Amino acid sequence: MHAMTAAHRTLPLGSIVRVTNLKTGHAALVRITDRGPFIPGRVLDLSLAAARKLDVYLPGVAEVKVEVMQTPAPLETGGKWAVQIGGFPHEKEARKLADHLTHRYRTAQVLCFASPAGDWWVRVRVLDDDRERARQLSAETERRRARCSWSGWTSNQWPVASGQWPATRQRISLATDH
Repeated sequence: MHAMTAAHRTLPLGSIVRVTNLKTGHAALVRITDRGPFIPGRVLDLSLAAARKLDVYLPGVAEVKVEVMQTPAPLETGGKWAVQIGGFPHEKEARKLADHLTHRYRTAQVLCFASPAGDWWVRVRVLDDDRERARQLSAETERRRARCSWSGWTSNQWPVASGQWPATRQRISLATDH
């Protein structure tokens, strides 16, 4: 929230981009640390600090120019492919799901770690960083989620034992930091 960060749907996590507010001309360098936004027509979700620096805080949205300055892996060849299963407010829930996924996907590396935002993330890194396998895993988890009913579940009631998945956003991502 107070760091100069942003969320982008596809850029490798850890990338540095220059964002310029086209109306005011203010620019700032931000690090891509999350996935999003998931609203049509939007390209970035800015942290509070970045939004203030770019004069986007009060209007909430603005037309911007995004320039990639640095990436941890070449954009053409990719890097370490992973499926981010979700973000959790408490470590215990994240670890519970990570343990379940470790048993389910034996050839994958399941990661559970504190995020830059202060919550806990669970990612599944597929064997040999196979992009196609990551896409299959993403589709599989989306199908599994669609078959389950999420109403009434809160972040401390993950129904992992019954084969359901937590209702957090999950997207395939080029994860070069973990």
